[in-house]
Amino acid sequence: MNFSTISSAPDYSVVVPVYNSAASLEELIRRLDAVFRGLGRSYEVVLVDDGSQDASWAVIGRLRAAGAPLRAFQFARSHG
Repeated sequence: MNFSTISSAPDYSVVVPVYNSAASLEELIRRLDAVFRGLGRSYEVVLVDDGSQDASWAVIGRLRAAGAPLRAFQFARSHG
């Protein structure tokens, strides 16, 4: 995928809690990118992994490596 890049001050920040969401993360990021590109606005996605037990963190890593405009934080255990 070809993503927009994070500017120094994006127009929007979308904060998304993540818990065992490996199967849906790529589609979520793809759709958000399409919406903000359509609006002509800069953005970033802030993903907060709340102790997922699946491959969510690995998917986040792949999305970051692909250039998705995101920041990610990982908790060692679920905080509810």
